[in-house]
Amino acid sequence: MVTSTLPVTKKARGWRMTLSNAISEFIREVRAAKSKSTAAGYNSDLRRMAKNARIDTVLHFTPDLCRAYIEMESARGAKMSTLHRKQVALRVFAKWCVNNRIIAEDPTVHLMRIPRQENLPRPFTQAEISRLWTLALSDPKERILRALLFFSGMRVSAIAAILLGDISDQPPTIRTTGKGRRTQIIHMHPKLAELVLGHVLARSDLKPQSYLLANANGGPWHRKYIEGLTKAWGAAVKVPACLPHRFRHSFGTALLEVTQNLRVVQEAMGHADVRTTQVYTKVRAESIQEAIQRLPETWG
Repeated sequence: MVTSTLPVTKKARGWRMTLSNAISEFIREVRAAKSKSTAAGYNSDLRRMAKNARIDTVLHFTPDLCRAYIEMESARGAKMSTLHRKQVALRVFAKWCVNNRIIAEDPTVHLMRIPRQENLPRPFTQAEISRLWTLALSDPKERILRALLFFSGMRVSAIAAILLGDISDQPPTIRTTGKGRRTQIIHMHPKLAELVLGHVLARSDLKPQSYLLANANGGPWHRKYIEGLTKAWGAAVKVPACLPHRFRHSFGTALLEVTQNLRVVQEAMGHADVRTTQVYTKVRAESIQEAIQRLPETWG
């Protein structure tokens, strides 16, 4: 069951509020409590839903509107995982509206629940990892990015946000803020520490508020820029779908192989729930199955 952890606004506005204003107030609170990506996703989904209301009022935030919105998105070809995400946005917003006495009843209560689809991670193969790791990169920041992706398992948003003040050399660690604004300490692999600390000492201004991977204006690299870099790496060494998140999946899979310990992998990847980490056990099971199928038909 989806529950809202957002604070309850003390003053009730009631039925006179427009749906668009209710969404705006909700998103303001989401931005204060959750990640930028979560807020952006909720905002996009709820605005698309609101466009289908005949009148801009919370009175038209009804079961029929919610049902019609999900059916419309399904007809447009949205995947089950996307429909699940959109339904979660509706449920969390509805709960917030009820808690704040904006509406009397939750219009999502009787919606048919769309189960969350479990998509297995897609780690790189060993051959792909070898080609990506041995690719010659002239820019030292690109080499740092590649090492961060391979050795830390960090998400792109966290990598882009690394400040020099987040880096420590004793022991070699990086402090980062992950999903749910959880602070996480990343322990650096010796190869990663060598690249990061060497860059900080030799090429940075040593100001704590400066970004490790800064652009020409001193700001952080953006997600699309990083995705463009990894795509170019993949094109250079013939690795298809060379996306930043596949490095994270490869890190999680490899760490589980080395440690055989889900809790260690959970902490290293910043998962709030170990059930999220358990998908990597299924990847390992598939690898074993594939390996067994490649055994010779005869042993003589």
